Amino acid sequence: MSKTDETHDIALPDQVQSWGPVEFIPLDRQNPQKILDSFFEREKTMQSLAKYTEIDDEILLSRLIDAGFDPTTLPALRLVPLAFMAWASDSVTEAEGQAAVWSMFESQLLQNRAAASRMQTWLDLRPEQDLWDLWVEYTRYTLDGVPASVRERMCSDLLHQATAIAMSSGGFLGVGSVCRAERVILDGIRRVFDSYE
Repeated sequence: MSKTDETHDIALPDQVQSWGPVEFIPLDRQNPQKILDSFFEREKTMQSLAKYTEIDDEILLSRLIDAGFDPTTLPALRLVPLAFMAWASDSVTEAEGQAAVWSMFESQLLQNRAAASRMQTWLDLRPEQDLWDLWVEYTRYTLDGVPASVRERMCSDLLHQATAIAMSSGGFLGVGSVCRAERVILDGIRRVFDSYE
């Protein structure tokens, strides 16, 4: 009897014989280890974000993480209204883009490469309404307990920067009136900061 014949005579356990065709897992399906790694990475980001912001609201922290924020990119969130202002006329002109970058400089955001890059993506690609809603929720949370004088200064600075962007491409030689869509954004900023009075 040949070795080949001997091999065929070996009785396989019932469990092995009943396996049938093997089903291969698609390469793009996450394996348990990747899922576990992703979970721990998210927990690590949440802890660092909670420590950085002193936010103890897990729902808000989860929303920030789902939107792609971490301690390095979060500073860009406070300038979200400026991105919306730049897009108020359905496109970002060169003058509006330059005014937005100047606001980034004034806010010292350019010193943070990750945050500045995040802001630039909103100027390149129109942000969704969800981002504005997240800015509102985050701002209201962080303003809770802040003295009125500080809130007024923060509101004034943001309104000034947003208005500068609105005026940069309006009227004659960049000097003109603020359009209706831009006024809506300015009013939205005021409402967030005035909601504590």
